[in-house]
Amino acid sequence: MVVKTKKGYFQVLKNVKDAFNLEIFEECYIEEWYDQFIYIVGDISDSKLRLKGFSANPAAKEYFEYIPDYLIEACNYKPAYFILKKTTEEYYNEHKDEKETEEITKGDTQIPHIEKEAFDKDSLVLLHTQKSAPHIVLDMNSLNAVKTYPLPDDLANEILKDKQAELNQRRHKPNNRNRNNR
Repeated sequence: MVVKTKKGYFQVLKNVKDAFNLEIFEECYIEEWYDQFIYIVGDISDSKLRLKGFSANPAAKEYFEYIPDYLIEACNYKPAYFILKKTTEEYYNEHKDEKETEEITKGDTQIPHIEKEAFDKDSLVLLHTQKSAPHIVLDMNSLNAVKTYPLPDDLANEILKDKQAELNQRRHKPNNRNRNNR
């Protein structure tokens, strides 16, 4: 389904639990920010619409293939949400009479339960693989490793001065043990 809004033309890719409301979307959509994104995800949280933009640039933090991760990690459990894709007026005119292009099945709305485990995020290594099958490996050498960092120079110098003063004190301190034994 393609919709015309005051903010532009959008193709509704998914509309789970009828989350898309044109009036509320137009109120929340801020052109200065969201015009840079091709995909807009809206989810209902505490009866309020939250919008998040995603781009087509694979190097971007907001790459559109991360939308499922966003829905799992940043949204409520089984949220009402919609996914829009920005389109042109020509595309709108060609498709405005069509109904929803994709049926939403029950499986699309269910988010699997994830058992969270404690691990060190720095131990994850993303290997270069095909886009369709990413491969994540745990680096066992750095898993739960304690990171060490060099001391700042001023702190290191202060510690060296204290150690040097302590050594000098020991050298000049009279040894009482030897005098008592004589």
